[in-house]
Amino acid sequence: MNIYKMSENDTQLILCIEEKDNAEKYPIDTRIFIGFSRNHNSFFLKGKRENTNEACYSPYSVHCSSKHTLCDLIEFVMGSKEGFNLSLYKYDNLEKYVYADLTYDYFKKNMGESNELVAYSNIYPLRKQIIKILKMLKYTYNDDEYDAE
Repeated sequence: MNIYKMSENDTQLILCIEEKDNAEKYPIDTRIFIGFSRNHNSFFLKGKRENTNEACYSPYSVHCSSKHTLCDLIEFVMGSKEGFNLSLYKYDNLEKYVYADLTYDYFKKNMGESNELVAYSNIYPLRKQIIKILKMLKYTYNDDEYDAE
């Protein structure tokens, strides 16, 4: 059961991209979560390579003000020939959290089906498609106190 409280208030969209691996034991090589912080006026990316028997990886977190630079980073980090899974999740009231609490593990723990809006498996998105999704993340909100650009 997902402990994440269901709500329609202050919903924020978060993109999850998973780099697939052809290994049966570890089907996901890398997973990243991307959102837009209105408090920081920048995109954030929380990512991690998945642990294997051979290695234990640490999560990372970056901010980026440019969707094009962020797309460059995504292309560099997610270099799979095996395809990708793309999912769009809703998370509620993220702006009310202390930024340090919005970790990779927080997003991973709350990525259940009840928060999933759409998911695509085994796709090869083009750069212009990723840029379009990043624009959507930036300009999609439901906070009445916020005015869009």
